[in-house]
This record gives sequence, C-alpha cells and structure tokens, in this order.
Amino acid sequence: MENIKMRRSLLFPMLVFAAGAGFLPAGCTKLKPILADIKGSFKGAGEQPLSTLDQTRQRYSCAREDTRLYVEKCDITPSRVEPGDKIQHVVQYALCAPSDAVTVQGTITRKIKFKGKERKTSSDAEVETFKAGTWTVTAFIEVPDNAPQGVYTLETVIRCEDRVITRSGSFTVRED
Repeated sequence: MENIKMRRSLLFPMLVFAAGAGFLPAGCTKLKPILADIKGSFKGAGEQPLSTLDQTRQRYSCAREDTRLYVEKCDITPSRVEPGDKIQHVVQYALCAPSDAVTVQGTITRKIKFKGKERKTSSDAEVETFKAGTWTVTAFIEVPDNAPQGVYTLETVIRCEDRVITRSGSFTVRED
C-alpha cells in the first residue's frame, strides 16, 4: 500500500514537469492544459498579495483613517483525501488601513475536528502580521496517517486586536 502511495505521489509531479517542459508523450498531449491548470492551483505555503490598499479601500468603502480586518474566505483543497495526505488551506483577508506601512498583529489557528472532537491543532506562529491590502495566507496541513474515514471539519480562528473571527469548512478522508 505504501509503495502504491509513493508511486502515485511521484506520478503527478512527473506529469506536471513533463507538461511544463513540453515532454508529454504523443497520447498525453490532451493532458497538458489540465495539468497546467492543476499545477497553477497549488500555490506554495506563505503569503501572496492580491490587491493594493487603494483597491481594498475602494472595495470596502473604507475611510483613510480606518483600520479594519475583513476575512473574505477560507478555502480547503482538495475536498477528498487519504490518511497521510495534505490539505491546502487558504485564508484570504483584506485590511483597510491609513497607509501601506500599517500592519496589525493577530493569530490564525486551525483545528481539525472529527465527530465534534479535536484531532489536530495548527497555529501558524506566535503572531501573524496582517498587512494592508488584500492577501492570502496559505498553509499545508497533514492529515494523520491513522485518520479514520469520514467528514472532518477544519475550524479557523483568527484573532486580531479585540476581534475573534471563526470560519469552518469540511473535507472527507477516505481509504483508497
């Protein structure tokens, strides 16, 4: 079983590399656009800017003196995994602020729950620095090898100044 998982985990990166480098065999050329799309959907962990502060202010009608955090979305991909796989969790936030130099300190805590009981907790760092504008924060979370089949909840708790924002999403663990 472990050998099959290892071969499967190596196949995808090899196909993506082959598609990107233009080395797909003749019968696989139809896979090139699909593989490029999949490759682009898996961003690395960390932060990515999406909109400038001016664009964010305009979208939320923020006054120049306001400092306010909005959590726009929390996404989980893929929605179905096997024990030992990783899920990608993306938090998208917008911070209205008086200037680009303004940051706000807070935390992002992720809790995996199964049948109402906490199975795993992941906290990015002691302190998360939320930056002016619209950003995504990406984390990869490993599903435990001994995770039973079923529907899991990923609860995201964002603490920032005097606010606590909670979002939830779900994913399914299945055996191959």
